[in-house]
Amino acid sequence: MDMTDAGAWATDLAFAIETARAAAAEIARFYAAGGADIYAKGDASPVTDADLASDRIIRKRIAATYPDDTILTEEGADDLARLGAPRCWLADPLDGTQDFIDRTGEFDVFLALVVAERPVIGVACHPPSGMVLAAAAGAGAWMVMGERREPLRLPEPGAAPRLNTNRYHTRPADWPLLGRVAARIDLTPPDAPRPSTPGHFSPSTANRPPTKPISEPDRRSPAATSGASGISRRRTSSCPKRAAV
Repeated sequence: MDMTDAGAWATDLAFAIETARAAAAEIARFYAAGGADIYAKGDASPVTDADLASDRIIRKRIAATYPDDTILTEEGADDLARLGAPRCWLADPLDGTQDFIDRTGEFDVFLALVVAERPVIGVACHPPSGMVLAAAAGAGAWMVMGERREPLRLPEPGAAPRLNTNRYHTRPADWPLLGRVAARIDLTPPDAPRPSTPGHFSPSTANRPPTKPISEPDRRSPAATSGASGISRRRTSSCPKRAAV
C-alpha cells in the first residue's frame, strides 16, 4: 500500500499495515472455520491456535524484512536485549482472545514500532472486517478499508466533548465516577449502565437513538493445567462455530 504521505515512516507504516493484514487474514480463516484449539497459559488465560499462527506470521515477516530489529510479542519470550536496541516492534497477535473464543467479533491484531524509545507507528487490524486503523508520528492517522483511505481527525477546538467507556474493563464498577465526570461537562449517559451496554455519553439528547443492549458473552476461560509454565499443550476446549453475537 502506498503510504508516501506518512513522511519519514512511510515504508515502515506500509510494512506494518501489510503485516497486520496478513496476520488478521490467518485469524479470520480460523474464525470462519470455527475450530481453533484452545490452550492455557501459565497464568490461566487462554491462547488459541489462531493467536500462535498470527504470532508466527508477524515474527517471520519482521525477521525477513528488518533482521536487525527486535520484537516483543504477547505470545513470545521476552528478550531483554530489546531494551538497548534502537528499533523494537511491539505486537499483540490477537488482542481479545476470549472474544475470539466467544465469537463476539471484537478482537484485533496490534502492531507498533518504537524507535529510540518513542512510538512512531501504530496499526490495528480487525480480522472479521479487514478494517485498519493506522498512525505515524508527525504524519497523522487513517482508517483503511481495502485500498480506500480516510484521514482520522480530532474534532475542531470548541466541539462538544464526548466520553466513551470500554464495556469490558471499566464498567460497571466505574460507572458512578464516569457519571460524575459526565455531569460536570454536561453530558448525558446511556439509558442503562450495564456491563453489556456500550458506554457512550452524548453531548445532547436530541435525536439520540436508544442504546441497544448487546448480549454479554460467556467470559469463562479454560482451566489452567496445574503447574503449567508457559502454554499447556493439552487441549482444553475448542471454539465451535456458531452465530456471532
